[in-house]
Amino acid sequence: MTSNMDKRTEHAGAKNGGGHWGTREEAKTLSKRARRITSKQIIQEGLFESHQAFDSRDLPLRVISSLEKTFADKVNCFCVSEFFFRNTQFRQVTADEMLTFVAENFEQLEGEYSNTLTLVWSRSSFDMPVGGIHVRELAKRPPGFPFGLILEHSFVQIDKSMVFQKADPTVTSKIEITSVENAIEPYAGLNGFELTRHILRSQF
Repeated sequence: MTSNMDKRTEHAGAKNGGGHWGTREEAKTLSKRARRITSKQIIQEGLFESHQAFDSRDLPLRVISSLEKTFADKVNCFCVSEFFFRNTQFRQVTADEMLTFVAENFEQLEGEYSNTLTLVWSRSSFDMPVGGIHVRELAKRPPGFPFGLILEHSFVQIDKSMVFQKADPTVTSKIEITSVENAIEPYAGLNGFELTRHILRSQF
């Protein structure tokens, strides 16, 4: 008869240096718990890795299709842009919330780069001239947009010619990859049209 101390242990995990030394029962218990934790993390992180921007060639159309079917009536352009860069709750993100997200996590820059968040603006007045928008300064003000500024839209420019976006907040609007020209066209004729571009601070 053997005591508990004499029980034979076994290497019950993967044979890659990371396995568990212990009884089979202990190994199974730990393994099941690890799988549950991993599954929860995958669900929480959504369909894309948290904080990882991706190239258009790496974005399967079936993922866009899944997003459309599941979340199209719950999200607007701001939420889709935010989701590109981080795990976020699927909801209607307000313009003020988008401004805060950009100010806290991005650097504003000139020129076109891959995986840049682009904000589309218009104006009801020209108290602030075109070219004068600085998001971090605007975010320091009370909620609301001064100087007649209107945050119309956002999209992610994934390369020089293509963007990832939801064109508008309606249920029928698609989550899509489309050309820069198509993304901008509905807004280009608005009064005081302006684009500001922003890159994740961790990539700056």
